[in-house]
Amino acid sequence: KFAEFLASPFAQLAMANQGDLAGYSTDSAAEVKQQPYLKIFVQQLATANARPVTSGYATLDTDFSNELQEAIAGKTSLHYALNTAASEGTTALLANL
Repeated sequence: KFAEFLASPFAQLAMANQGDLAGYSTDSAAEVKQQPYLKIFVQQLATANARPVTSGYATLDTDFSNELQEAIAGKTSLHYALNTAASEGTTALLANL
């Protein structure tokens, strides 16, 4: 019953007032009406994909984060960091097949 309540439009709107966005697209219009800054996140949900379910995801995520930090720190180019992260991520995913 509690989980059903939390998933209800009433509870989702209450959480939107605290900065949370529902996982249901059916609730998004009302949430954006109450909190217009959520609109950009609703737009992103239209093309969002779930994280891959794989034991290699943690390694992929770490590799990407590390490469991104190198680029942000100016230690490498963004192009190089993304290419390296893609290569390392592929290796991590293939290693766990």
